This record gives sequence, structure tokens and C-alpha cells, in this order.
Amino acid sequence: MNGADKVTQYVFESFLRQVEESGIRPDGIDEGTGGIQFSTHDGQHIMVHLDNLIYNFRESGDPSIISDFVARIMEVVNPSIEQGWDDVKERIFISLYPNDAETRSHFASDVTEYFHKFYVLDTPTKMEWIFPHHLEDWGVGIEDIERQALENGKGLLDSIEIEVGDVEGHDLGSFAIDDRNLTAAALFAPNFREKVGKIFGSPVYAVFPDKITCYFFGKKDYEYFVPRIGNLVLERYAGSRYVTPELIEISDSGMKTDCVWGQ
Repeated sequence: MNGADKVTQYVFESFLRQVEESGIRPDGIDEGTGGIQFSTHDGQHIMVHLDNLIYNFRESGDPSIISDFVARIMEVVNPSIEQGWDDVKERIFISLYPNDAETRSHFASDVTEYFHKFYVLDTPTKMEWIFPHHLEDWGVGIEDIERQALENGKGLLDSIEIEVGDVEGHDLGSFAIDDRNLTAAALFAPNFREKVGKIFGSPVYAVFPDKITCYFFGKKDYEYFVPRIGNLVLERYAGSRYVTPELIEISDSGMKTDCVWGQ
């Protein structure tokens, strides 16, 4: 951690201290990536990276997100219960992935020509893709996964605030969400149009160039934002977690591409 800024150092040290206070010692730390390795109860090895935790703490300054993350890691390293359907169902969400990627989920569904949605299990270390063997283990069908993901997305969106920023007199919305990996779940929540529509009207226009970035605005501000937000979209889309360079129109009719930057 040589050369780390104060926030990174604080999160890293707090995480390690709380882990050890929980009775677990890491196996080691990768000096190149900063990843922290643990051995699980069944002899497996996991590598925990704190990048998202550091980002979320930098945004919120709330120490409880560190302790919450430690608790989730402990459930993986030394789980107190077997992971059956009742144990995992509240952690199933919708995620997004670009269509030009080499891999594709078994349960992918195209939204536009640029990206698709699929289903993930939110675990302490990563968003784990859901495969057919998961359904067999849990004794459920894909319809159960779809229904649960929508239900969880609705609950997530109900629990967070919509932030509205003033940009030269124009309203730009975003999610006040602690775990930005769940941004797609909030965007695809069945109550999105109702909750966001109360502020921005209909249709709503949204950009989500990568997995943790989402901004939206209403029709009245369309002419202002379209010529200006494209540079931000392309900058985020150029990163490793890219999703789409599109502006998406969201209405009662569903989602459709309004325009594409950089193509």
C-alpha cells in the first residue's frame, strides 16, 4: 500500500482490522494488485479486491459500509448456513453486458444491438453469473429468477433516493446508491418509470456507458444534454467495464435507442 492516498489506506487498514477481529486471518496480500487472499471453509481460495469498497467509501464517508462488507466476506469464508434458495433469492439482480464481448450468459436477453441484460448473484467478492447448475441446486426455474430479480430491483429502488443535480438550470438525475454494482438493477426495476417519472416526466432519457455510471434527464432538457453529455459517455465507455455508448429513451412502451455517440 505504499503511496496510497489517505482514503485508500484507511479503508484497507479498517478492513484488515475488522477481519482479524472477526477471527479470520488473510493468507496474504498480492503486492501487485492489492488483492487480499482468504481460504474458505471448504478449502477453496478467494481473492478480495477493495476497489469498489474504496470508491463507495470515498463517495459516502460512511464507515458502516466497511463493516457490512466484512460481514459479507465472513459469510463466504466461514458461512453459517448452507446456501439454498431461501438464502440467496434476495441477492439476485439484473446486470448488463455488452453484446460484443466474447462471453455471454446462458440467460442473456438483448435490450439493444449494443448490450443485453442477464442475472447475477450479489456475493461479497463479486457479481456471480447465474448458470443452469445454480437453478438445479436451488430447485427453481428461470421464471423464478426473473421474477425474483425484478422484485429485488423494485425493493432496491424503493430504498434509495433519486439525486437531482442542477446543471446550468437543467435537471440531471442519478441514483444515490451505495453499491454502484447494482446500478443496472435500479435502472431496470419495474417501478423505475413511476418513481423517476414523478420528477422528470415521460419519456426519460438515460445513459449508462459502464456498469456503475447512470445519468438520466427529462424531455424538457433533451436539447441541452444531448450535445453535452456525449464526451462523458465516451470516456466511461472506453473503460474496461463498458456497456453502451447509447442514449436510451425509457417510456411506457419500454426501452429504445435514441442516439449513439462515437459511431
